[in-house]
Amino acid sequence: MMSIRAVLGIFSLFHLSCLTSGTSMPHFVVTTILRGEPYLSLKSDHAGRRGNDKYEGYIKDLLDELANKLQWEFQIKMVADDKYGTFDPATGKWAGMIGEVVSGVADMAVANMSITAMREEAVDFSVPFMHLGITALYKKSGSQRVPISKEDLLDKRITLGSYG
Repeated sequence: MMSIRAVLGIFSLFHLSCLTSGTSMPHFVVTTILRGEPYLSLKSDHAGRRGNDKYEGYIKDLLDELANKLQWEFQIKMVADDKYGTFDPATGKWAGMIGEVVSGVADMAVANMSITAMREEAVDFSVPFMHLGITALYKKSGSQRVPISKEDLLDKRITLGSYG
């Protein structure tokens, strides 16, 4: 099963540092990526809007709610290279949203991002806001064994379908 999480684990450290810095309300730069509905998209009239008001979707709603409850401000910033986060072993650096958080360009990333072991070594992740998975369903019969390989799924006695 693939977990999709927001990269908010570092939030508490930044929140604490901003509260002690004497500013009236902490401000965070949030890197993210436009991948459309339901996550984050540009409003139809975005050209006439400024700042965070150009965006709509679950991620924008989540950030608005967090900012309201925790009393902080945020600026949505699109990731410069349009990547989620890849590690380049030759340079030892991260690209994408992970790279922007690691380098300090952004305070946090909020996106529909898959967690990998490598990414978990570089940043902390919050609790998932959504889980996705792929499952095969089949009708049991007395003589049929449970399919354990892709070849088993090609057996003519198993009927497969898809939905979307």
